[in-house]
Amino acid sequence: MIEPHGLTARDFSDQFLRVMAKFNALERRPRSFGTKEKLFRAEIHAIDAIGSHEGSSVTALAEIMGVTKGAVSQMVDKLLLRGFVTKTALTGIANEVKLDLTKKGWTAFRAHAELHRDLLAAAARRIGALSRDERSAIWEIYAAIEAYLDRRVTEDSPP
Repeated sequence: MIEPHGLTARDFSDQFLRVMAKFNALERRPRSFGTKEKLFRAEIHAIDAIGSHEGSSVTALAEIMGVTKGAVSQMVDKLLLRGFVTKTALTGIANEVKLDLTKKGWTAFRAHAELHRDLLAAAARRIGALSRDERSAIWEIYAAIEAYLDRRVTEDSPP
């Protein structure tokens, strides 16, 4: 580990890339969230979105998640077959269903929420010890990285 004194922009960049590589490696692997079945990132985040917005339709969930209705529909069908969600036809609205979690879905939802609570608690302890100026400096760095990534996404998008 590098000592924090005399760090260069390259040192910060290297550290950021190491963190992202570890994050990406974890995100690619399916994980158990309190059930016997393992879930991929997209699956647990769909469960999280359904649990956080009980009774939402596929259309509403697509908007919440920032994906297409087709993507949500495919994911919901997989989760339905695995016993994590239920679909109920909405009366008066053609081809639209209400989505809810099953008991198994709620188990995964709570385990996922606990994982995020643990991560945020660890970060909060460190961030809480920083001065307002130090927190602001970190925020500005994250904002600069995000702005750079936004530009890259726009530049790399097909016309």
